[in-house]
Amino acid sequence: AILTPSDWHVGLKNEWVDLAEIKRRIQQYAIKATAFMHSWGIKTVYIANIGDIVNNVYMHKTTQAFSAEFGFYQQIVEATHAMVEFVLMMAENFKVVYLGTIEGNHGRMSQKGETLFDDSAEYIVHHQVKSVLELSKHDNITIDDSGYKKSQILTNINGVETLFTHGHMEQKNNANKIQKHMSIYSRNIDLMIQGHFHSYT
Repeated sequence: AILTPSDWHVGLKNEWVDLAEIKRRIQQYAIKATAFMHSWGIKTVYIANIGDIVNNVYMHKTTQAFSAEFGFYQQIVEATHAMVEFVLMMAENFKVVYLGTIEGNHGRMSQKGETLFDDSAEYIVHHQVKSVLELSKHDNITIDDSGYKKSQILTNINGVETLFTHGHMEQKNNANKIQKHMSIYSRNIDLMIQGHFHSYT
């Protein structure tokens, strides 16, 4: 199975959501995914977080801080903790292959066009999650970030060339987006998974 947690927006606070609600939703996601995978006899799950794991406070400097539950550093800390906890929850029942946490548009460290290439919240989260999982020496957890490129993951899962991307650089209704990435990578791509649009489409 492939699990693609996405768009957690840790740090966002409004009348519908805060950190406690985000954690509740993550736990429900894990419970429902576990039940579904057990029903299919699945033994191994690949996990890729596909972006916007934090909400940020600096993207829209004049407005975004008003909907922040806490500062950017704490958003990164809480998001890292949530991602580690999610992987560990899944490892209670399955062999887990952690593929990475890729950047979304909310993860950038400054205004659009001002951020250095590797400066994103998700890049920090990815490396912290990877470090914690390595140190855990958990028998059910394998780390495979060989296809990790910060903003994308391209990997082969059971013979299926799979591309994970956040989606903010994609046109929503572009039917040729997979062909575009095949040209970029000079490699066949069978499956492309993205988040960003907050849609099940």
